[in-house]
Amino acid sequence: MSATPNKPLRAGTVLCFDFSMRHIGVAAASTVTRVASPLTTINNPADGGVNWNALASLIQEWRPLAVIVGLPLTEDGGEQRETQAARRFGQRVHGRFGVQVYWQDERYTTRLALDAGKNYRVPRPTNSLDAVAAQIILQSWLDSTAQADANGV
Repeated sequence: MSATPNKPLRAGTVLCFDFSMRHIGVAAASTVTRVASPLTTINNPADGGVNWNALASLIQEWRPLAVIVGLPLTEDGGEQRETQAARRFGQRVHGRFGVQVYWQDERYTTRLALDAGKNYRVPRPTNSLDAVAAQIILQSWLDSTAQADANGV
């Protein structure tokens, strides 16, 4: 598990999870088009667990090459309790489904998602703020991997 792949991903799909204890925003993108789209929001059980059945269904349906998990860092880039929870979640996704997991800084994505919601009047599913935040995280990851590919990293 790492920040960006050390070689370009082959053609296929990547999923992004914006993890929180209450909801998991989900976005998807093709590695060919490199355009992220909000997909859905998964509601986690009230007991603080993860809705693994919903995640398993998504992973089975989309068969992603990789999963990107947003890392909720502090404003100065430090880690916090939520960062550790997101890391544990990503490690469990990797362990359960055997899919490669990459991390992406998610600072300010909720604010950007709120701004996007004010600017666009598109019908979206309930709790779509989380899915739009996942879209922003995924697009940021795609843009950073495109830059790394262009630089030969």
